[in-house]
Amino acid sequence: MKKIILGILFFTSLQSCFAQEPQGWNFLVGTNSADFKTNDFIASKGGMGVFLGVGYNAGYHETYNYQIELAYVQNNINLKNTQLNNKKFGLGGVIQFGVYLNYYLIKPNEDKFYFGPQFGLYTSYGSTTSKEGFDNQEFFAPSGLSGIDLTNTREFNYGTGFGLTGGYNRFRINMRYNLGLSNVLGAISQVSTPGSGNDDKPYSGKISSLSLTLSYRFYNRK
Repeated sequence: MKKIILGILFFTSLQSCFAQEPQGWNFLVGTNSADFKTNDFIASKGGMGVFLGVGYNAGYHETYNYQIELAYVQNNINLKNTQLNNKKFGLGGVIQFGVYLNYYLIKPNEDKFYFGPQFGLYTSYGSTTSKEGFDNQEFFAPSGLSGIDLTNTREFNYGTGFGLTGGYNRFRINMRYNLGLSNVLGAISQVSTPGSGNDDKPYSGKISSLSLTLSYRFYNRK
């Protein structure tokens, strides 16, 4: 009887192992559509940006695991200048590091589709970019800031990400909304009127985005 019970427990443990998503490294490629929430600029989406990186999945439970990502991400934003022309900038940093929890409603298994929600935190680093350069004679309404002023945006930003993830064997799709929580313009202040007794007030703007990525697991950890 004891051998039978031990055999059942061993078989159950094997089933749990097989039901887990394998740990390993992934290539990630996809698109990123950014949105700039601000009252200091007339902003609009600047078209799709790229999302390229590597990820690592780890965990020992059949219903959840952890996903770590390091990626190059483009947050393309159009800002309207005082001539009513749009100029494209890359805001919010270009290097993004994130840690996410994947919870599987449909559990991973070999040759079967798995699926569930994903949520976590990320931080980004990088200066504002512009292919057309920064002009100190170009101004943006209603803030009155020039192109040169935008080079002073914060280089470190952070936020939270949540969405859906699903996969089949070595392939995985992630659709995630990245909610920016930091003030990208926080290092640029509106100078108060001399003698008013008021402190300088920073401009305000937050970058969020919707990313869609496809990943391929190129290495399984034994």
